Amino acid sequence: MTDQKKPIECFEPDEVKAIIAAFYSDQYNAKLYIEDEGRTRATDGIKATYDEYLEIQVQLPTSSKQITLDWIDTPGEIWRKRWQENQPLEWQKFLDTIRKSEGIILILPPYREIIKSDCNLEQFITQEQWCTRFNRWVDFFGRDCPKIRHLILCLNKADLFCNF
Repeated sequence: MTDQKKPIECFEPDEVKAIIAAFYSDQYNAKLYIEDEGRTRATDGIKATYDEYLEIQVQLPTSSKQITLDWIDTPGEIWRKRWQENQPLEWQKFLDTIRKSEGIILILPPYREIIKSDCNLEQFITQEQWCTRFNRWVDFFGRDCPKIRHLILCLNKADLFCNF
């Protein structure tokens, strides 16, 4: 199997730039991407975590740092109370894993106020809803991630709000 490097560049204010590159096999790539539809596949809600290898390089104004880590992907359903109650062993497995983590990449959806007007804005949450969810994340990290030293925040669907 061939390893592929798929870089995604994220540009932030003040020239902070992060390049995220994931390495995975052709077989895993086929599981991630739906070629006919031109989109990525959502994570299955059966398991709490899906472990893969990920390499991250962060370019800051003063230095560059490369980090090799385990990518622990979670389905969106994991954050629903009902999912946690119906799958307590999977939820506990996730908590045990995240509590040992020193670094986290949180990939968030954009909110409608920053999205280009040619999109269906009703599909996206408002800035107020986004801030409420973000505050819940901050509470979660403070409560359940005692070893965290690095937190990278990314907005997905950059093509909807950036000019490339």
